[in-house]
Amino acid sequence: MMTVFLLPPESEQLEYKREFNSSGEKKRLLRTVVAFANGKGGKIIIGVDNASRTVSGLPPETDLSRLTDAVTNSIADNCTPQVAYKIRVEILDEKPVVVLDVFPGAFTPYYLKELGPDQGTFIRTGATTRLADIYRLTELRFSGSRRTFDTTVVSGAPAVTPTRLKALCRALYAEARQNAETLALPPPKAPTPAILQDWKLISSNNGDVLPHYGFELLEGTCRAVPGSAVRCGLFLGEDRTDIRDTKVFSGPLIEQYHQTVDWLTSKLEVRTIINNGERYDIPELPANAVRELVMNAICHRSYIAAQDSITVALFRDRLEITSPGGLPDGMTVEQAISGFTTYRNPALANALAYTHLMEKWASGIPRAFRLMKQWGLPAPIITDAGFAVRTVLMRPNDVAWPSAAQISQILQKPINASVTVETKRHTPRNDTDGLLSYLKNAPTATLDEMAREFNLSKDQVRYRLAKLKKEGRLTRSGTKKGRWLVKL
Repeated sequence: MMTVFLLPPESEQLEYKREFNSSGEKKRLLRTVVAFANGKGGKIIIGVDNASRTVSGLPPETDLSRLTDAVTNSIADNCTPQVAYKIRVEILDEKPVVVLDVFPGAFTPYYLKELGPDQGTFIRTGATTRLADIYRLTELRFSGSRRTFDTTVVSGAPAVTPTRLKALCRALYAEARQNAETLALPPPKAPTPAILQDWKLISSNNGDVLPHYGFELLEGTCRAVPGSAVRCGLFLGEDRTDIRDTKVFSGPLIEQYHQTVDWLTSKLEVRTIINNGERYDIPELPANAVRELVMNAICHRSYIAAQDSITVALFRDRLEITSPGGLPDGMTVEQAISGFTTYRNPALANALAYTHLMEKWASGIPRAFRLMKQWGLPAPIITDAGFAVRTVLMRPNDVAWPSAAQISQILQKPINASVTVETKRHTPRNDTDGLLSYLKNAPTATLDEMAREFNLSKDQVRYRLAKLKKEGRLTRSGTKKGRWLVKL
């Protein structure tokens, strides 16, 4: 029996052409060339039938040297800026083919000269070459000019007043100080306008302080990005037909993060374990993995896709976090999982790293993978659709909760194999007045005690305490053995 030499299917970085002798074939090849240059690069093989994925080869009468010259001249005459590529003749399945390796371009957008950038810029989505929409074209222009959206001066915006500068510095400092205390890190230095400028959140011009889009996003005033928000939805089944609860969190990015994490925590189940008389709450999904992925979506999403919001969808079997914009600058899913990164929003990354809500070492995604494994759950599923990135965490079923050995590792404490287990759903008491009343009667309460009383995580308690202190309704006297002073 004759063995059929079957090639892999077309993909984001692979395309087949049966020939290069018709006007239509030439146009399609050139569109793919600029699409590969605008993306992650790719390979075009001439002499392969895409439908059957078999090597048809080039006709015997084909002058291979003339053919490679024709492809080379066609790219030079029709594509701009100059595309970087290599072209060669190979033998596949004992038949000659022409292989064209197109490299990712540094001077995007690449487009067809006769059509111009608006109608001649093509991108790759899966195995399809398509015309770039206005959002993608804008992002390519930013990338090609070595600029980013968050470091760009807000068009037509008035100068930033000293009051606004102080307010943002104060908010960032409060968050950083709280998180540093939690992580047992040295107290941070308060940011200054000079530091904000170093982070490229602001710039100066003739004595005026000009806001960049990153500044307004952190401040929660960016009208140019109405989609700067997180849309959350709780669904009863495994699809979107039956929705139980929806929330939209907008405003300053840090508040979006805390509100989203709070909402998720209130919807996820926990397993309460009684072991040797001590009680431990084990969330169904590792809290740090959830926090890392929410912050990753907020920091690394495309804000050029101004109308699109981050979506957080909780289904019966999974959690989906979808972030507008594909992976930046040709990055692959494999690279993201391995811990490589490139910052689509470097100014935001600087500010959020200062607050300790994220790291600049690209450790968030690898950490989420490690934590899911520790919980005995499947690895996160990351999909780059070109226009959005989706991360999926599978929720555990009744038998997939962590074992006693895994719980012992999670808590870093010995756990008996036979423990009392109770599964329940968090129902946090979110009223700040209730927290204030509690602290008035229990001024020496610890974070652990407040978390148990209000069915909150310690991070959620810290966020509420920081917010109350910022509002001037709560102060702290002393340090570890101090007291809470309530101002009702």
